[in-house]
Amino acid sequence: MNAEFLSRIAANPNKGVILIEGIKEAFVPLVLSVVSNGVILCEADLPLIVVPVEAMYNRLNLRDPENILFAPTQVMPLGVNTNKNFVFVHGYNVSEEAARGWHSAVFKRMWWSGNNAVFHGITWRGNTSQIRIPFMGSKTPDYHVNVVNALNTAPYLRNYISSYCSGYTVLAGHSLGNMVCGAAVARCGANVDKYLMIDGAVAIENFDGSAGLKNTNMVHVNWINYNERLWCSEWHTLFTNDFRSELTWRNYFEDAVPVTYNFRSEGDQVFKTHPANDDPGLNDTDWSGTYSWCLQEKRKGRNWVSQFGGSTYGGWGFNGHYTHEITNEYGEIVGFEQWIPQEAAGISPDVLKTEPFFRPGNRELDGVSSGYIRNLYDSHNGSDFAEQYQYELLAGFIPSRTLPVGRNKLNAIPDTRNFDMNAMKNGWPQERINDPDKGNNWLHSDLKEIAYIYVYKSYTNFVGTGGLQ
Repeated sequence: MNAEFLSRIAANPNKGVILIEGIKEAFVPLVLSVVSNGVILCEADLPLIVVPVEAMYNRLNLRDPENILFAPTQVMPLGVNTNKNFVFVHGYNVSEEAARGWHSAVFKRMWWSGNNAVFHGITWRGNTSQIRIPFMGSKTPDYHVNVVNALNTAPYLRNYISSYCSGYTVLAGHSLGNMVCGAAVARCGANVDKYLMIDGAVAIENFDGSAGLKNTNMVHVNWINYNERLWCSEWHTLFTNDFRSELTWRNYFEDAVPVTYNFRSEGDQVFKTHPANDDPGLNDTDWSGTYSWCLQEKRKGRNWVSQFGGSTYGGWGFNGHYTHEITNEYGEIVGFEQWIPQEAAGISPDVLKTEPFFRPGNRELDGVSSGYIRNLYDSHNGSDFAEQYQYELLAGFIPSRTLPVGRNKLNAIPDTRNFDMNAMKNGWPQERINDPDKGNNWLHSDLKEIAYIYVYKSYTNFVGTGGLQ
């Protein structure tokens, strides 16, 4: 260090921090020597290991279940308690390469916040259909196929935890990564001590199916006046001793409630509530994804082309079987008119089982190479079909009736396990505050996108709440 630099440090009453970056691997201590006229007056050394950040934690790639890739920790950071584990699962619209960025960023921020547990970064296929759009970045239009991917990944995550996470284990997921985590714990029996749900892209009803939590804003405007028993979300209630009775999100993750902690953001644009009186169109969202979670639920059954924010069967589509012909003065058919609520109210439950009032679909199930969806309504084979394609049906067929946990309090757990990250900001970047579309809000990926100094309180909360010190 030159004399001018040292004198400026000495003259600064606030002192400061000297940041030194390693440029290559090293396994020797950093030595500070005080030298005068060639004589070493004193020395202090700091034990130091310089290696690539990915060498410091376990990495598991589950994108291809037939070829699972595991990269174990090469150099364990000093002071890590190997009897504690922190398992992190990234979210939706994250490529294989982008997952590496997520894991390294979260690893470093957790370490700075006092995490002394072994870190495990889990990669899964959450970006099927991803495309690159000029000036907008990478977008993944087919949300529902990635829900299926998440549910299919869950048992492999459970197997990893049971094999590589001995001792105390905290599982954490971001966004749709919570579909992987929730299913691993609640449906597959993953043994974890705590589950930190961060910006969860999961409906409240998955954890709490109480009837009083149904939200009118999650009902398509065209269905408000129809009896609920006609709705796709309620179709499962027509069946007993039949797997079709399982086609509901209600209490799907109920078994995870005892270990769940909800880290939401009341400023999250992706989970913003789409109003009930607004017909949900694809143009209702913007480049940042405002309303996108609610829209993909309210557009189930409304699309004529799948893979773009909705589906072509079930949901809030109407069955063309229940229509009247509209004729002109010459007796020519010029259109069709849906049965009004009073007419539809007379359809018997037995008829609805095989000819539902919602759009039944008439083609192969989206994202499935076989599986003609009309088999779902067959009195003999419908139960088997529902069991075989349960994930596809839950993802694209059954609409959620509640708001997402990522922006809302989860009443199934105590207030002490509900946290609003939007209220834990440490100031906020001025350029964000000046942006009228973003403002002083914690948005969906700010866990990684915003500098640590502004979001560190959430990370220290993860560490403290998780017991990861």
